[in-house]
Amino acid sequence: MIKKLTLYGLFVLFGFFMGYKGFIHYYPQLLFLGAKYKIGGKENTLKHAKLPDDTSRFVVKPNHDFLYSTRFYDLTNGPVLIEADVSIDSYWSVALYLPNTVNFYVQNSDALNDDKFQLYLYDKEVDACAQPGVTQIKTKAPKGLVLFRFLVTDTTTAAYQKIKQAQQSIRVTKTQCE
Repeated sequence: MIKKLTLYGLFVLFGFFMGYKGFIHYYPQLLFLGAKYKIGGKENTLKHAKLPDDTSRFVVKPNHDFLYSTRFYDLTNGPVLIEADVSIDSYWSVALYLPNTVNFYVQNSDALNDDKFQLYLYDKEVDACAQPGVTQIKTKAPKGLVLFRFLVTDTTTAAYQKIKQAQQSIRVTKTQCE
């Protein structure tokens, strides 16, 4: 009887452990898929949002002072080059996320000393290549999210239009090393 209870107890503990591990592994990926569905993000399609209001959910808990742009990328057919003209006098940032919602790269206006943002994103070593002036980032997964944010302090000025132009200048193109 004691042997059966011990075996049963071990079985229950093993079940809890496997359930916990499964939750830790799969729940973030389910959140990512939910966000993708909610945003209406098709892979390799760039989406630009308007300034958010109280009902906006283009991104989770948006800041009302930011313009957002997103793209769910897929590197299974090769690397991509992410570019933007960021010659604006306002704060901006770009972040890359894995499907498990882990942020693995951030760049912002404070750290870039150029008016052109360029990032070469790849997932296989065979795609790695050196390109002068282009940041090289190797991702752990072939799919993920690119999120651009642009700070808007005044919507009535020409500066706002320049920020909108920076948002519209974002390009994500499939590319190969040359």
